[in-house]
Amino acid sequence: MTATNHGICPNCGGELETVGGELLRCRFCGSEFSNRTIQRQIESMQAFLDQTKIDYVNNQRNNLYKEIHARHASKNAIREYATEIKKYLPDDFQANFYLGALSGNVKKINALIRDIDVDENYELLAPVVQFLIASLEGEFLLELNNLVERAYKNRDLSLFSKFSTAISEEAEKVLEGVYELSVLRDVFIAYSSKDMKEVSKLCEELEEQGFSCFVAARNLRHGIGSVENYDEALKTAMNHCTCFLFVSGTNSRRWDCDAVRKEIPYIMDNDIRTAPAEFRHNYKTLPVKYKKPRIEYRIGSIVKSATNKITDDFFDGYEWVYDVAGVTDRLVQILTQAPEQSDFHEEIAEPAVIVQAEPIKAAPAAKPVCHHSLITIPARAVSCTQAGMTEGAICALCGEIVTPPKPIDPTGHRFGEWQITKKATCTENGEYERVCACGERETQVIPSRGGHIASEEWKTVTEPAPGKSGLKAKTCVMCGETIEEATIPALPIQK
Repeated sequence: MTATNHGICPNCGGELETVGGELLRCRFCGSEFSNRTIQRQIESMQAFLDQTKIDYVNNQRNNLYKEIHARHASKNAIREYATEIKKYLPDDFQANFYLGALSGNVKKINALIRDIDVDENYELLAPVVQFLIASLEGEFLLELNNLVERAYKNRDLSLFSKFSTAISEEAEKVLEGVYELSVLRDVFIAYSSKDMKEVSKLCEELEEQGFSCFVAARNLRHGIGSVENYDEALKTAMNHCTCFLFVSGTNSRRWDCDAVRKEIPYIMDNDIRTAPAEFRHNYKTLPVKYKKPRIEYRIGSIVKSATNKITDDFFDGYEWVYDVAGVTDRLVQILTQAPEQSDFHEEIAEPAVIVQAEPIKAAPAAKPVCHHSLITIPARAVSCTQAGMTEGAICALCGEIVTPPKPIDPTGHRFGEWQITKKATCTENGEYERVCACGERETQVIPSRGGHIASEEWKTVTEPAPGKSGLKAKTCVMCGETIEEATIPALPIQK
């Protein structure tokens, strides 16, 4: 088996060999790639670099790989090798990743991990995940768990389990108390895994402002030897969090979401069980002081369904918030008004009444009349992929949202006509694309003709002359390229 002309490994710069069909494997690091990925890499490099520079880039890639996997890796050396690769290949995935990961800016690192396109870069992810595990910090644990789930859970369960277990083991060593369920925290965040981008941004913002959060994707172990009883672990965590924060959207309101199927019903049952007997017959009429503090944070439009009744009953009498600033304001009010809840709703032999202060909404009769001074809640433009929001109004004096903003669904891409950008030839694929008004592009391959078709007749290129041979050729009937050449014998010299 030879590696000749099979390309260079994008992970380490080693030689590749064919291992069957369209699959190539690196002889140095063992990474596997489809032939399509390698051909795309070769074409990309040849479009910008000559062979000398290609060899130089591959050498720098090999140095980068060795440094990352060294026992005492040098951040400066990693940065230097990545910078050299980026100098010649500005869009190189790994060079850009390692430079961003070494920036020291937590928000930038989280955004970097969050925005990785796992479909586009799947074959390049393993070294990146290993690097993040080796340099694990609490600030990006949630994003790392989410990256592994997005990349491997539905593609390769063995890798998903391997990396999840490695993350849990490393987190246990370097992040004290990360998996302690009985630690008192400010917020239990309930969500759908389909909304993880929004959840991770929310958690990052809240913890940056000093609120402690529990997020199952981060604070529960994953992989081999993970949580023995998932449901009980969630209950313990909810019992030790002061506020229940629901990231509310179409995904999280579905019945197959744990937030609706397990977490909200558990809180409701606990609220009723611990309330005085005279209030236990109807949850909607249960006084607020016997309910666990809660916030509904809406991230998009809500599609009406049967499961909405559960969430609607749970949040009856509470105003939802639409941005992180609203969440933090509500949290400050809850945490400054609520009593210590270290044993809030714990399993106990006799029902206990937990009395907490009323939320912002006081009884109308006791509330002084406010002559509203309105300020505008800015509208948010809708785009093809991002939801928008209508303009609203809020009182600057009392904080009441007088005109709640209304969410606007994304419009979806509106592509133009397909246009040929590269014509197909006998041996090379072509390409055509269509473009949305927002700049998003879709491309499709135009298959090549599958090879040249040689003409049956010879065509004279150069006529023979006395003492001088001529030249004839067969050309491709489709593109005219010369396929075969032959000599025409010279004419005899006349004496």
